[in-house]
Amino acid sequence: MDEIIELDQRISTAVVRGRGIRLSDEELDTLVQIGAIEVLKAAAGVALKQRTAVRQKEREEYRALRLSGDPAKEREAVQIAAERARRVGRPKARVPKSAFKG
Repeated sequence: MDEIIELDQRISTAVVRGRGIRLSDEELDTLVQIGAIEVLKAAAGVALKQRTAVRQKEREEYRALRLSGDPAKEREAVQIAAERARRVGRPKARVPKSAFKG
């Protein structure tokens, strides 16, 4: 029980100071045993669902703009694709020649 209290104090102090800490294998085992890893995984799952919803919305907006037939909206779609590619660290999106017509 004391190791849990000590670990809590170390982590709290690190948070207050804005510093990292190294965990021993015993401390990591303690975090697993008290369910901290399960909480972390659940939070990561929620974050992934949110990220997926945003990407899906962006894809739908992109498709609607591309299929609009309006050259200005098609150019906007290309800009959206380029911005998303920049955010996720991908190479620049290929700009279709049709985006510059009109």
